[in-house]
Amino acid sequence: MKVWVIIGILLGLLVGHVQAGSPSAPTTQRSDAQAAIEDLNVENARLWGENEELRNRIAELEGKRPTSAPVRKYNKVIFVSYAPTPDYAEVATIGQSINDLQADQSFNLFIPYRDGVDALQKGFFVLATPENKRRAGKLLARHRFYEGHLEDALKAAINYRPDLICVATKGEVKEMEATLKMLRQANGAHPIPIDTCLKFSPSVQMQHFLWQLSKESGGVCLDEKNQPADEPVLPVKAVEPTQTPAPAKPGIFRVH
Repeated sequence: MKVWVIIGILLGLLVGHVQAGSPSAPTTQRSDAQAAIEDLNVENARLWGENEELRNRIAELEGKRPTSAPVRKYNKVIFVSYAPTPDYAEVATIGQSINDLQADQSFNLFIPYRDGVDALQKGFFVLATPENKRRAGKLLARHRFYEGHLEDALKAAINYRPDLICVATKGEVKEMEATLKMLRQANGAHPIPIDTCLKFSPSVQMQHFLWQLSKESGGVCLDEKNQPADEPVLPVKAVEPTQTPAPAKPGIFRVH
């Protein structure tokens, strides 16, 4: 009898030892919960960093009346980039300006592409988050070799009614006067300012087109030094001199 009691005690100790060595359900649950907490902490840190500027601005505005002037003049910005031939400087100019946007701004990017317009996001604007800025950089890099029609991208940008349109182009516009007229009508009585730059333009005619586009819309045209540009001087067309016909010789008869 004592032997069976001893054997029972030993079996009990053995089972307890095996159970103690195996992972328990509460321990697994605690590990999953800890991983979820760490993920939330990472996400919280990311959001905190993205909204830091906005929080600082709110702190600066504390105590001011709600009817004070808007914090930012340009809340929605559309960038138009057109580099049908490789030009990393033109792409970098647009990319740098996109990176300058603050977290409380929204934007879009339009690129002429064959017979249409490619957009970072069709139909609406996106917030200027680090991820959307990276997406814009990839779109710029992908489209720097394609032909398209700049006027289509400009009209599409106007139709979105942003607060500002920024244009950098190495391409040409074929019918400049007709395009200006079309854009003038699309922009309406309260035109959206269109900022342009001349440093990538392939011809003085295109430079003058961009300068006039900015002037008529209330935008700013920048020269090669990124300063407000003077009106580009168009070449004067050579006028062929008119030939004066030689006086006719009098007849030999006395007719008078």
